[in-house]
Amino acid sequence: MPRFSVSYDAGGDPEAVFASISDYAGFPDAAPEFFPYVRRLSSRGGTSVAEERVRIGGREMHVTAKHVIGEMSHEIYFVGGDARGTRITMRVTGAGVVEMDADIRHRLMRAGPARRDCLRLLELVS
Repeated sequence: MPRFSVSYDAGGDPEAVFASISDYAGFPDAAPEFFPYVRRLSSRGGTSVAEERVRIGGREMHVTAKHVIGEMSHEIYFVGGDARGTRITMRVTGAGVVEMDADIRHRLMRAGPARRDCLRLLELVS
């Protein structure tokens, strides 16, 4: 089960970069190869729950994800489905640099392909 960190310099206004990475409902438009489907189930304050189909590291997963939007951070917890227990945190720092920490709970996932896909995802959504 891979655990890794990646970062991407989006080179833009930190507020605009954060708006992009926190708009998970728009991920299918920005990165359809990684997020073919996202449907929001509920939302209250900065916390939402969504049903999603996610492709990372060559694996397609159907998950229920809890999204927690904080100050310049977006935390994603897979609370149900194929990779239950996964935690992904994205933070915007400095001049539009996005840092992602991932702890993916999928026994067939390999770290190299997962890391590559997460870096590409950051490029597409930020």
